[in-house]
Amino acid sequence: MNQEVSSSKQRFQYIDNCNASTQEKLSMKHSMTDIWSRYPDNITEEDNQTLEYIDTKVGEYLSNKYSILITQWNGKQHKDMMYLAAMNWKIKDTYANIAKDASVVPDTWSNSQIWHSYNHYCDPEAKQG
Repeated sequence: MNQEVSSSKQRFQYIDNCNASTQEKLSMKHSMTDIWSRYPDNITEEDNQTLEYIDTKVGEYLSNKYSILITQWNGKQHKDMMYLAAMNWKIKDTYANIAKDASVVPDTWSNSQIWHSYNHYCDPEAKQG
């Protein structure tokens, strides 16, 4: 199974486990499939709102499961978190520092940009992000 299919299945499992009705979960998965089929050229502001809703529901599930805080990181905390993650992944110190310094850049992007939600995440189960 390729990485993209595996990642999609994982995200659908998160939706299946989040606190929402069966109908809401089906709607979220349908929306994700639709958005993925149009990504990156035909994304709308409505899609961003849908992704934000799904992100909130999945974030609540992951927060409860892993007892982690889902917060909007910025500044020193975000840099520290990135540096520690890079060191945990055994990335060389030079590159860990580059990642640390670059970690705050997405926080300067407008939240209306799909790039912020789509490429700026941490998935503790898949150990990627």
